[in-house]
Amino acid sequence: AQDVLGRLLEEFCKPGAADRKKQDGDKHLVEYVDAEARDLSAEAFTRLTNDIYRRIELLLRSGNEISRRMGGVLAIEELIDAKTVGDDAVKASRLAAMLSSVLGDADDVTLVEQCAR
Repeated sequence: AQDVLGRLLEEFCKPGAADRKKQDGDKHLVEYVDAEARDLSAEAFTRLTNDIYRRIELLLRSGNEISRRMGGVLAIEELIDAKTVGDDAVKASRLAAMLSSVLGDADDVTLVEQCAR
């Protein structure tokens, strides 16, 4: 069985994910992270957040797979407001660096527009 985090990130990669996210307003990734923050030790939670960032970076570096890159952008968009994902300044800096790397080599207008939000 696929892990919960992997399943949540894959949802962002499906066609129409941005529209569904806008319509539903669901924040499943943030809800998952918040629940894990309550249940895990500080050390285990740090490992989880590092894993989340690593997986998002893999999505963003998916080359020509626009849906996977868009999934990474949508995940960042959701995580930016999460209160439990570490120090806000560090989180914002790390997520901004990821978005910047996507913008640097993005040739898809929809992807660029989503990054700009």
